[in-house]
Amino acid sequence: MTADDMHSELRAVWGRLERRLRGRRDDANMDFGDDTFHVEFGDKATRAVSLGRYLDSAIQLSDRHLYGPAFTMLRSGLEHAVFDWLVFLGETYVERIRSVSDETWGEWQREREAGADWATSIHTWTRTKKGDVIIRWRGLLSAPDEHGKQERLSIYYFLIDEYDGLLGKPADQEDDGFLTKDELRRRASENEARWFVYLRWSALLENLEQNGLIDAADSGRISVHYRFLSSYAHPVTNSDVRLYGRNLAGATPHYDHYASELVLLYAIAIAALELRTYSEGIKERLNAETADHEGTTEDLKAADQVAGHFWFVGENPHPRDLHDEANRRSIRQLREGGDEPVAVPEMSEVAFPRDPLSRLIRQHASSYGRVAGSEYVSPWPRTDASARG
Repeated sequence: MTADDMHSELRAVWGRLERRLRGRRDDANMDFGDDTFHVEFGDKATRAVSLGRYLDSAIQLSDRHLYGPAFTMLRSGLEHAVFDWLVFLGETYVERIRSVSDETWGEWQREREAGADWATSIHTWTRTKKGDVIIRWRGLLSAPDEHGKQERLSIYYFLIDEYDGLLGKPADQEDDGFLTKDELRRRASENEARWFVYLRWSALLENLEQNGLIDAADSGRISVHYRFLSSYAHPVTNSDVRLYGRNLAGATPHYDHYASELVLLYAIAIAALELRTYSEGIKERLNAETADHEGTTEDLKAADQVAGHFWFVGENPHPRDLHDEANRRSIRQLREGGDEPVAVPEMSEVAFPRDPLSRLIRQHASSYGRVAGSEYVSPWPRTDASARG
């Protein structure tokens, strides 16, 4: 990564990942050697191609210096990739049934112990003090093939077609001439339940955790990014100062090094996540050679190298994060009346920044923490970073 305005390395890697996503179009007709057309893989490949279009649209908006709309598009891309993560790799799913009485809970437990068919797919379940039953279900099984073999599919795969975002609330339904109001309201009620149980943001993260795909810390980090991007999707405040700096003089939109870099970093991180989870899903069902797609692994390594300073998931804070954490601790200690030296924070102890754009700007500015006595020398110093922050 450099301090130049071309972002040459980032653009080169983004181009490689975008071609990979676009190339998944060919997977819809992959020959698996068994003369079988796998609709499932075609559907999943189409998801990856679709995400590529969202991310490429964000890049095009950024190239026109429209960073707010670009972040809005990236917010859709992040949600898209998180949903696909469960489509590609989810093995269980979580359902929360609220306000279950003691009598009903006892009856359900007895039925499960007796081997009731409806309970055979339950992996684990618990009941909260408030009476909510949280059920972790195993994925659904496909129809047996000619050899009797069945594949376990993520419930999220079926939701691709089952959820209707245009249906609206049950109370909004009217007889349309084909279906009665009661039938439409029933469908809308089921559709609304799908959203709350499986598809809203908190449900997606809960299911990622229940599947062991992320831990609580990563859930929090992904939510920070989602919240940051959502602040542009729901622009209730003027974001021009954040996006273009304080010295506006009416000249917006105009080029901004930091916002344009962040758009590229998000596009790379989201594309890399999609390609990793897609390839892992293919590998689990097929083989490693098919999953690699003739070099996807190398492209993902390149993404890790050029975007290593962008903290997306995992414990990988940048030296600037360590510097800022030490300063925060020193200031907190002074406020509380302490005077002992502050220990260097462990990687896992570094707070995740709530504003990725401000964090990126600080990474471009060297700093000496007078209170903590620590120094950060930026690998990509820019003279405008201190004023831009």
